[in-house]
Amino acid sequence: KTLFYNTLLEKFSQLPAGTEHGWFTNKNWVINTPIETGIAPREQAIRNLDKIRLEHCGEYGPYLSAVEKKHMMTISTGVQAMSEARYGRTDQMLWYVNCIANTLHRTLPGSINEMMPDGGCPAQAWTIYGVATPIITHIFGVAPDAYHKQVVFEPHLPTGWNTISLSELHIGDNLFSINITREADKTVYDISSKEDGWNYTLCPIEKSAQEYKLNGKKILPQPNGIPLSGKHNQIISQ
Repeated sequence: KTLFYNTLLEKFSQLPAGTEHGWFTNKNWVINTPIETGIAPREQAIRNLDKIRLEHCGEYGPYLSAVEKKHMMTISTGVQAMSEARYGRTDQMLWYVNCIANTLHRTLPGSINEMMPDGGCPAQAWTIYGVATPIITHIFGVAPDAYHKQVVFEPHLPTGWNTISLSELHIGDNLFSINITREADKTVYDISSKEDGWNYTLCPIEKSAQEYKLNGKKILPQPNGIPLSGKHNQIISQ
């Protein structure tokens, strides 16, 4: 740590007078927020994601300061999970989610401490952000527009996850359930809506399936996914 700061100070001292430059003096995790929000160019984002995982992570995710390499929190690990999700890296995303989940029950039954594994507040909103948000918005791929009574489902299954199920997810005044079963030769999607009058779309995992069936009938998928309505739909891609 001391060597890092001394080296940086030496670089500063050699700059011409009046030089203005931004410096990340402690490699703080907040520099990842452009990746979390998806505004970073893909090439730069992937390079940074790989570097953080390889060089700047401990047992429970990225260090708050990669220079000091001491503390890890659910907020920074959650941001890193969502950063991986933004660029379609599902398995890498799941690693960070598991880092958080593995600290469950350490100091309070059913809770996770913000300062992992067992320090700080045992009940923080940003903790569930690092678990629920990647699972709901990326693995199940739920993108709601409740005001217009529309939902898009664009799931991404991690390696080895061949069956997933989500029941009674509140979106507006409605409840949605989705079940996905992936087999060797096909994938089956069952999507239910408690209320009529909603439009929802499935963007299947298999972008190049040879055949799609909607409620037993062959269909041709649209460029933006398979449009659905009504209370229950089953889609099979194979």
